[in-house]
Amino acid sequence: MKNIIYNGFVTFICSSLLFAVSCKKEKQADTSAQNQVTSETKAETVSEEDMIPGLVIVNTYILEKNDANSNKLVLIEKGSRVKILPLSDGAYSYVSNGFYNINFNGTRGWLREDMLVQNFRVSKDGEKVAWLSQPITFILYDIKLKKQATYEIEADLAEFELSDSCKYFAFNEGTDVVGNILIFQTETGKLVYSAPFPRHEMVWEGEKISIQKIVTECKEHKVHWEEEIFNDGVVSAGTKKGEADCNE
Repeated sequence: MKNIIYNGFVTFICSSLLFAVSCKKEKQADTSAQNQVTSETKAETVSEEDMIPGLVIVNTYILEKNDANSNKLVLIEKGSRVKILPLSDGAYSYVSNGFYNINFNGTRGWLREDMLVQNFRVSKDGEKVAWLSQPITFILYDIKLKKQATYEIEADLAEFELSDSCKYFAFNEGTDVVGNILIFQTETGKLVYSAPFPRHEMVWEGEKISIQKIVTECKEHKVHWEEEIFNDGVVSAGTKKGEADCNE
């Protein structure tokens, strides 16, 4: 009888210990999952100003990470725009092991960094997008028709802008305060205009753009410019004149 009581007591103690260990492991697992979600959702608390826009350049899927138990795949089509969220480990840090944490129409997930670009432009009607790739290649993608045009450009490109209908694209070439503006026709990829200019913001109004064309050499760190207007392939003189800084 004593042996039975003793064995029963030992069995009860062992069962209690196993149950406690099991509960502890489950609690640790739950805490780990909760911490993972908390870490990932820290980016959701940042302001819009800390997010940066991105353009997805391939058809892809993301695994929805709005909660730890989700296994839903969400399709992101080529040409879609997303918001890139900063990481929780520091301000202005966005890439983690080659992946971006993104928000796509309210769905959050991870996307490989070579699947999106940050330097892109959108046509006025929102139906076309353009971006650059390396080596210097200009890519124009029609979201509606799902057609892509690619142009190899021999230039040191820094910035580019699309005309409102995407008939032309202008490049701000160079890294100095003085550079060149290059305008290409989208349909053919042909260079239709170029001029040296004190690098300034390129603003299209329809198919028209105003250019500060440099007309003198750099002297005493100054150049003089005169306005030239490119209007749908036709170039004419403007009325504005001025001077700008330069490096001799």
